Amino acid sequence: SAETSQMTQTFKTAIGDVVKFQVKFTLKEGLVNKQFSFQLTATRQDQTYFDASTDKTVKEVLIENITDWADQRFILLENNEPAAYSAEAMEFLAIKHPTVVGLMWASYLRECGCKEKN
Repeated sequence: SAETSQMTQTFKTAIGDVVKFQVKFTLKEGLVNKQFSFQLTATRQDQTYFDASTDKTVKEVLIENITDWADQRFILLENNEPAAYSAEAMEFLAIKHPTVVGLMWASYLRECGCKEKN
């Protein structure tokens, strides 16, 4: 959990540093919209991290913070098995489908923050 020291008091939040979230999207293959969905596990970062990361690309920040993906059927190995999460798999995804990485980024930022609850 993020801690900030101020004078003699130390503060922390009542929530952990790991966030899990779904990413869902469609890509067109010919005339057919193919649906994909997978779950990402990532490290929740605070504003201090983002302020210090302004020289990094979105892809670099995601590679630093995503630790796993599950139920992923979009990035495949040569034998058509789903690829395990790795920096290399993310690099491949960023080259082949940068819009998916953009969606992952938007989802990551949204999931790191809070949501209003009615």
